Amino acid sequence: GQGGCCNGGSGHIDTGYEVSDLLAGFVDDYEVGSPLGMVGTRTWENGFFAQDDFRVTRRLTLNLGLRYDLLTWPTEVDNRMANFDITTGALIVAGSNGAPRTLIANDYHNFGPRLGFAYDLLGDGKTVVRGGYGLFYFIDRGGISNQLAQNPPFAGIQTVTYAQGFRIALSGSLACEPTCTPAQLLSTNATGPLPSGSFNLGTGPGQFNLAAPTGVSVVALLPSNVTPMVSEWNLQLQHQVGTNQSVSIAYVGTHGAHLVRNYDTNQTLFDTGAKLYSQLGSINTQDTRGKSDYDALQLQYEHRLSHGLTVTGAFTWSKTLDDGFGNLDSGGGNVPQLYTNYGIERGLSDQDVDYVLSSSALYDLPFGRGKRWGNDVSKWMDYVIGGWQINGIYTLQGGTPFSITASGNPNTARADLVGKVHVNPGNLLNYVDAAAFAAPAKNGSGIYIAPGTAGRDIVRGPGFSNLDFALFKNFPVTERVKGQFRVQTYNLTNTPHFSNPFDTNLNDNQIGKINSVLTNSWRQVELALRFTF
Repeated sequence: GQGGCCNGGSGHIDTGYEVSDLLAGFVDDYEVGSPLGMVGTRTWENGFFAQDDFRVTRRLTLNLGLRYDLLTWPTEVDNRMANFDITTGALIVAGSNGAPRTLIANDYHNFGPRLGFAYDLLGDGKTVVRGGYGLFYFIDRGGISNQLAQNPPFAGIQTVTYAQGFRIALSGSLACEPTCTPAQLLSTNATGPLPSGSFNLGTGPGQFNLAAPTGVSVVALLPSNVTPMVSEWNLQLQHQVGTNQSVSIAYVGTHGAHLVRNYDTNQTLFDTGAKLYSQLGSINTQDTRGKSDYDALQLQYEHRLSHGLTVTGAFTWSKTLDDGFGNLDSGGGNVPQLYTNYGIERGLSDQDVDYVLSSSALYDLPFGRGKRWGNDVSKWMDYVIGGWQINGIYTLQGGTPFSITASGNPNTARADLVGKVHVNPGNLLNYVDAAAFAAPAKNGSGIYIAPGTAGRDIVRGPGFSNLDFALFKNFPVTERVKGQFRVQTYNLTNTPHFSNPFDTNLNDNQIGKINSVLTNSWRQVELALRFTF
């Protein structure tokens, strides 16, 4: 009916419970459809390459190559795909009205050169300079929900609402919709057919208009999209120390271009609260304008097997920057504040770890036949004291960054930065100092006027240290069959590896609280028995 028992007279009954709403009157919104239909997509992924090594001089070797990748956009066996055009607001069906079957033009310019060299710096084989460069192409299209086959009229969910004039109850819909008068609002008369979700095409009442769709969420791939690529380069100096040790220092860099970015073109806009297409739900847009950069200093030490001992150590100091999120990234803050201004999204990558120290040691215990102690023991005694190995791996690394958001309208806003960012390591109740942030200013309608001034991923989460330990026992079964018993312990000391704060929304009054550890980071013990023959 009209009025409302529980919603202040917004025009329909709203009890707060879905089933009660259906029994009491007309629902606020109604959704029907099949979002993930079965389709038959086809694509080509072919690579052609040529490379060769050239020994220029006794001290210099070059490795040269070229690769070509043919990575086509998918076609569907029955052209059951559609792309939403964000400029016209229309759905374009594959293979119709001059549209290509792929809907996106294939990129045939994926040439990737390769260059590498090794130079014996002093001519004695102990000091070597190595370097290389490569350009690589790859596919990054995300899961099934990002594919054009999930667009109407072949899949998707159709939504109609009370605000649009639809009057739907448990028994059906009113025949007078969407122009019912107050006197006609009797839910007992709602016996008409419900929206079918079948997307009956046409421009008449109750039909689905491809040129001006309504009541659905859509997927949009920009026609300008090309193949994502990444350039990688490195320069390393390695020096041999003595007969069984080496040290190296290296610089490693990458640059990603044409990376996939995902955003909702129909997001609520700042200040006005408007949407690009008010009659639609979300417009899950995918473009290939993203960029990323990675720079790292890498140090490494290696002590090769000597007297039963092997030791390695490595340290990486790095920074990863980008302006977007991967196809499968999820969680708070993984959307741009304003899709038309990606400049304010440039910041630390979600995966950035500023330092990693890792060391490992493997030691054959000197007991048993052929060892320092117990060289002449009996066969049975050798079964007991011989063949033991211990292995340890220690890791110390920094945490990953996160953003501080501010819930409201729009719901994509980050907070304003009003002070110096400060964290309190070890403080699980107040890891982040909230005084450095404030909610953005609002207009008279309660809508944020502009995006928050806090940068993306400007707070770094807690790092951790970890020690893994293993004990191996090698033993012969027969002349050809060998056995090994293992006891492996991960996180031997059971040191907590705390995750980032569970709530980074400034307006929740929970900001900075940590209540969990990283998945599978607690101590685990594994027993294994292995036979080789």
